Amino acid sequence: MDVLNSIPDWLANAFFAFLGFFGKLLFDNFKAQRKNRKDVFDEMYKLKTLLSESESIFHDQNYKAKQLMKLLTSRIPQETPNSLGFDETFHRLYEKFTPEERELFSLIRSTTMNSLKRVNEEMMVWLKKNEIYKLNNLSDSKWAILEAQLNLLRTHLNQWHDKFNAFMNDERRCLVYMADEKRQGIRFPQELEPALDQILAHQKH
Repeated sequence: MDVLNSIPDWLANAFFAFLGFFGKLLFDNFKAQRKNRKDVFDEMYKLKTLLSESESIFHDQNYKAKQLMKLLTSRIPQETPNSLGFDETFHRLYEKFTPEERELFSLIRSTTMNSLKRVNEEMMVWLKKNEIYKLNNLSDSKWAILEAQLNLLRTHLNQWHDKFNAFMNDERRCLVYMADEKRQGIRFPQELEPALDQILAHQKH
C-alpha cells in the first residue's frame, strides 16, 4: 500500500490513461472484426439470393422449352430429332411455328434476353466486388472449396455472355445453354450452392 502511495500522481494518471487507451483500442478492433465478419456474410447471403433467383428462372424457362419441344414432337416428329437439343431444333423450325408455338418461343427468348441476362450480370458484378482471398482465410477447406466453385462460376458466366453476344442478335435463337448437346462451354457449377451453404451454416455456430 505504501508503495502505491509513493507513486507520483502524474505517473498514476499516465498509467491509467494508457490502460484506457489500450482498452479502447482492443474494443475498437473487436468491433471492426465483427463488422467485417458481418459484411462478409451479408455478401454471402446476397450471392445465395442470386443463385436461388437464377435457379428459379432457369427451371421456369426450361419447363417452357420442354413444352415447346413436346408440341413440335407431337406435330412434326420427323423434324425433331433428340440429338439436336432445344435451341437448335427451335432455330431450324422457327418458320414452321404455329401461333401457340411462337408465343412459347417468344416467352423463352424474352427470359434469356431479360431475366437471365440481368441475374447473370449481377453475379458477375458480385464476383468482381468479392474477390475470395479478401473474404476469408483460404487455409480453411470450406473457403477453398467455395473459391474453386466461384472460379467455375466466373468461367461459366464469361462463356455464357460470349455466346449470348454471338447468338442472340438472331431472332430465331432463344436459349443460351453451355453444356447441352453442342457442349460449347462448362455447365453451371453444381457444387457452388452446397459449398456456400456450408459457409453460411458455419456462421450460425
